[in-house]
Amino acid sequence: MKLKVEITDDRGRTYVGVVNLALSNPPSPSQKKKPLKDSATKDEASLTDRIISLRDNGFFSSPKTSPEVHQEVQKKYYCEPARATTALIRLQKRKELRKATRVVNGKTVVAYVR
Repeated sequence: MKLKVEITDDRGRTYVGVVNLALSNPPSPSQKKKPLKDSATKDEASLTDRIISLRDNGFFSSPKTSPEVHQEVQKKYYCEPARATTALIRLQKRKELRKATRVVNGKTVVAYVR
């Protein structure tokens, strides 16, 4: 980047110059901003979209726990178990899924159903 500088000192003398500036620490490839994707051209569905697709295909016809949903989503889309749990909670709050309970290994656990 070029910067044009004009400075006047206490005696009234004027100094003019051009300074070439460069980044001292250029950003690494991972730090560079990626262009935003248009949602209409988005190739991959989000985790929430994938869970809704499972719901629409009858996966939630019987109550499913978060690990079961994660295991099913994991077949085609990598994500951490906590992300799947968070997505299920959000879908339940939006009334896209209902909350139910199920007994697993003698313990009552939260499950989700259509």
